[in-house]
Amino acid sequence: MSQNDAVESGRTSVVRIKRRKGESPLRLLANVLTRLLIICFSVAFFGYLLYTAFFWFDSWRTGRIYEVGTYRAPLVEEMVMEDGQLGHALTFFGNDGDLLFIPELNRSFPFVGGMTEIDIADSSWFDLSPEGETAAIINMTPVVLTNKNGRVALPGMQLTVETPQSPLEMIEPKSDREEVDTSKFELKIKVVRGSKVLVNGEDQTDMVNNEGELLAVVDVDDIGDNPISVSVSTAHHRETRKDIILYREPQTIEMERSMNTVKSTTKSSATISGTVEVGANIVVDSTYNEGSLEVKENGSFSFKVPLPITGDNVITWHATMQGRQDQYASYTIYHVPPLTEYGGKAWKMDYKGLLDTNERWSADNRIFAVIGPVVEVWDEEGTQMMAIDVAPAEAEERQICVLENRAAVQNPEKDRRYKAYADVQPGLVFYNGANCPKLVCRYLVDP
Repeated sequence: MSQNDAVESGRTSVVRIKRRKGESPLRLLANVLTRLLIICFSVAFFGYLLYTAFFWFDSWRTGRIYEVGTYRAPLVEEMVMEDGQLGHALTFFGNDGDLLFIPELNRSFPFVGGMTEIDIADSSWFDLSPEGETAAIINMTPVVLTNKNGRVALPGMQLTVETPQSPLEMIEPKSDREEVDTSKFELKIKVVRGSKVLVNGEDQTDMVNNEGELLAVVDVDDIGDNPISVSVSTAHHRETRKDIILYREPQTIEMERSMNTVKSTTKSSATISGTVEVGANIVVDSTYNEGSLEVKENGSFSFKVPLPITGDNVITWHATMQGRQDQYASYTIYHVPPLTEYGGKAWKMDYKGLLDTNERWSADNRIFAVIGPVVEVWDEEGTQMMAIDVAPAEAEERQICVLENRAAVQNPEKDRRYKAYADVQPGLVFYNGANCPKLVCRYLVDP
């Protein structure tokens, strides 16, 4: 046999390759390696094509899940969380008993009633001190784990979350500029518990209570504008700074109202007290109880006033002193009778009468029981407003009453039914294409 022939020995065959005459071993090795590389490249190329085709098909099938109706597309809404932080509410839809797993959160959420709701604080996506960051792009790859040990990948979703500011709610004062008549002012704010709070550069963090509220007393000089700065730093938030002005008129005669004078009351009268420069007299310009005015030698004074108005009662008085310009002061006390008394005067709703007899009923301070679901809540120059539909069940159209909410219950829930005790205000307001009666809500309770 020649060397080019295959020699069979038993069941084994051996192939010998004859090296060409003059061909070096290195050249032969190079040829073999070249052929091996071509084979490996071909396998890798076709494998990549198969891999790409498989995952393209899987991605295409996943992307059509919402389109074909296998699952409903999730809802994404911005929200304010209970502690004041901004966040996003995600609502996914699925079958009861299944679980939604989000790898980026490493958490599972059960479907109950055909849905699962997830509230995520925006701050959870940021570092401890994200001052240099403007936003974060969040990619989530939700997966449904069925109760039959199945696994369904939902289409990926992307959120762009702006770096949140440290929550800061100014309770007092209510505006960025406020006139005051005392040398001390109680600044009241609300923050997320654990935040660092500076008032005029002074650390007030330890004064924040368990509800996140801070009451800080600041000095107010009688020099006109008194700038007050508040800065709040909450973990995973950017710093928030608030600048306000407390204006106190320069005093021609030193006079100051007592800080513990009531701001609101259910009683029909109140006492105004304070101090005045020794040697000065007090003159009450508003109606007051004769004989109640007292000015002592040390300058302390007090007088008693009736509160005839349901709502804001403005009391004015001034100090006089020989050779000095009079110094004037005023103070507003909010008065509403107790619920039993105020609500006991409420009339049953008469929507047509409210539209036709508005002026007369407002002059009579007529009170109505306004019962129905809240249609909308909004802010109007710092005052909370709400629209309530008082139409009976058989009515074909809405009957909207617009209310200024002065009740203790603030931020009523939309679509929830309430009973508002409210007094009629003069004139009609234009709401949603129609003229509607306006009232001031004093009490808001469950119907």
